[in-house]
Amino acid sequence: MVLSDEGVVDLPAGSLAHRAEQTEADDGEDPFVPLQAMVEEAERRHIQRALERAGGSDSGTAELLGISRKTLWEKM
Repeated sequence: MVLSDEGVVDLPAGSLAHRAEQTEADDGEDPFVPLQAMVEEAERRHIQRALERAGGSDSGTAELLGISRKTLWEKM
């Protein structure tokens, strides 16, 4: 429940993701994930978006991400 004297309530970033975790917990699944797994998943999604933006170019993707092509390939 959110109470406010103002007309608009801004939700903090990630609040909907937190709600999704609560829903998973309600389903009997353990929503806790080790930090390394969370970092790897976020990195994977970010690389995927950069790859799409760069039109599939590994050089362009690496440049967008500010990493070397070698590092990109290691992460893929």
